[in-house]
Amino acid sequence: MSRVQISRFYAGEDPSSIQRAIEAIQEFSLEQDSNRKSASYTLDPNDDLILVTTGASAITITLPYIDDAQRKPYYVKKIDAGAGAVTVQGSGTEVIDGGTVSLASQYDVVHVIPERTIQITTPIRTWHIV
Repeated sequence: MSRVQISRFYAGEDPSSIQRAIEAIQEFSLEQDSNRKSASYTLDPNDDLILVTTGASAITITLPYIDDAQRKPYYVKKIDAGAGAVTVQGSGTEVIDGGTVSLASQYDVVHVIPERTIQITTPIRTWHIV
């Protein structure tokens, strides 16, 4: 699996750079690296997709600190029909659209992206559901 790097796909005008761009695009994949969890877990900034099995227990998945999040989306999905819910929360005082997210049913999923602004006196660091 490879991540998209826009500059890598810019072909230019000469035939050899066009050929390199075509080869790079052929290697591109939309795959997400998945990580299966059955206990509470704090996402590593390199995680992409967390597949959670709860059974009867409640599990908490904590997002990485926004400053460490590499400006990319994260996905958390409950994959079993167990009675336990998955709570997805931000780190420290960071929140997801003002709070936390609960995934109670099998196949519930949340897709979150970080927002970080540094242009104002009090920086904004929050997560948004997409």
